[in-house]
Amino acid sequence: MYPTPPEAVGLNVLPLFRERYGCAVGLSDHSAEIYAGLAAAAMGVDVIEVHLTLSRAMFGPDVPASLTPEQLSQLVQGVRSIECMRRHPVDKTTVPDAIVPLREVFRKSLVVKHDLPSGAVLEREHLVAKKPGSGIPSGQLESVLGRRLRRSLQRDVLLSLDDLEPEG
Repeated sequence: MYPTPPEAVGLNVLPLFRERYGCAVGLSDHSAEIYAGLAAAAMGVDVIEVHLTLSRAMFGPDVPASLTPEQLSQLVQGVRSIECMRRHPVDKTTVPDAIVPLREVFRKSLVVKHDLPSGAVLEREHLVAKKPGSGIPSGQLESVLGRRLRRSLQRDVLLSLDDLEPEG
């Protein structure tokens, strides 16, 4: 179909062809957009073929199904970026040194939701999770419930272990 609508691109057959024939696979794209080519690149195709028109105002049977030079440039940049991503899988079980400082910024801590007096016994409704992650991690909520405050705390204060009476 010229141009090919998204529902007719057939990305699903690419891995089938690779498995069945044991060869390189590619996409001959006539969608007039870069999306099918980017999706195919993310799937690991070996070749992407597109038609190019210097202008949508030109005449010819392929013009409606072709990319413009600007689109072709975007497609190539996108494919190169996707290839880089595929070459560098990320191990989410380890934390690169560059990310460690960001943890504090993006993680959440337990924060006092309302002013609380000294001696208050912490309940779920007393606490919320907010950034930054420099206080007690929000994932430790259960471990602080039922503990008493050593001092009074104002609303929006990060809860710390020093704010809690010793357990026991």
